[in-house]
Amino acid sequence: METGSVLRAWRLSEEPAAQRVIVAERNVEHRLMYLDYEGPVSGDRGVVRRWDQGECQWLLETAERVELELRGRKLQGRASLWQKPDSSWCFHLKDSPR
Repeated sequence: METGSVLRAWRLSEEPAAQRVIVAERNVEHRLMYLDYEGPVSGDRGVVRRWDQGECQWLLETAERVELELRGRKLQGRASLWQKPDSSWCFHLKDSPR
């Protein structure tokens, strides 16, 4: 998700579905040039595939919580990402995917 001059991303453990809490892993920030990238990750660490694309609006951001309004091809609605006390992250979609 684009914010300012960087891309912020979380890897989800499964496809998002409304009202389900999903384990998420925060990725490092990337340069905007990677917004459309799909392909291998350096060091033989896997492959990047875009699951959805569209727009998002950042509604809230703290060190432990992010609230977004998603307007993608598959996902529409408000989503939350939050960091649990053990430092892991969770994702929750309040509205259902298209």
